[in-house]
Amino acid sequence: MSMTVNDATKEELIQYFFNPLAGGHRIPADKDRFLIWLQQKRDGELLSVIEQSAEASQKALHAYIEYVKQANNEKDIERKLELFEKANESYKRYEKLEKAYEKANKKLEKGWKC
Repeated sequence: MSMTVNDATKEELIQYFFNPLAGGHRIPADKDRFLIWLQQKRDGELLSVIEQSAEASQKALHAYIEYVKQANNEKDIERKLELFEKANESYKRYEKLEKAYEKANKKLEKGWKC
């Protein structure tokens, strides 16, 4: 595990060690248990970002394809240009979301390496 206690934020430390449970407080666990919890918490957050980015990028890609199809079938040159502009915006959104996906995926992979 590559994390240390110093990697935790103040909020994460409070959340782990002082989270109220059934009227009491969690008994402080040892350092290794905390680091495992912290790694799992962060991995879960990264998996959520990866999932959301993948879904959103696929929607943007589908929108891009639809706009291109519509533009190719359009006879009016002004409308065709509008559709290609919308397609371009959708593709830029797709690229941005793919970068977010890759960044989160690399962080997750880096955290899994021992």
